[in-house]
Amino acid sequence: MSSKVASSDRLNEEGYHNVYEDLSDEEKKKIKRFKTSLSYGEYTPSELLLAEFGTYYGWEALKDAGTGRLTARAFFGLLEAGRKVERTRRLESLDDMTIAFRSILDKKATSKLNELRKKLMK
Repeated sequence: MSSKVASSDRLNEEGYHNVYEDLSDEEKKKIKRFKTSLSYGEYTPSELLLAEFGTYYGWEALKDAGTGRLTARAFFGLLEAGRKVERTRRLESLDDMTIAFRSILDKKATSKLNELRKKLMK
């Protein structure tokens, strides 16, 4: 890599030096080739299932699935349960947004929102 020293005339508006500008064209090409080599491309269906499973249950459960500590039936049962919980959470969020939007337009909805908030605070 180049060994140029940042001078005050090479600082940007925020007062930082852009090191990328110090690189030679060849070094920039090497960086670009390296970044391109990191891109994965398409994911297989099994990779997507494992990613979704890991999102719901975490790394330990993902390791258990990968090492055969879960049967296929248990894996897909848990995956479907995780999807159901996620759908329920999203529906609850949608209900909350609906009430919020209605409360802006309707005074009765505002009182309903206050009632629901009081129930949740118990």
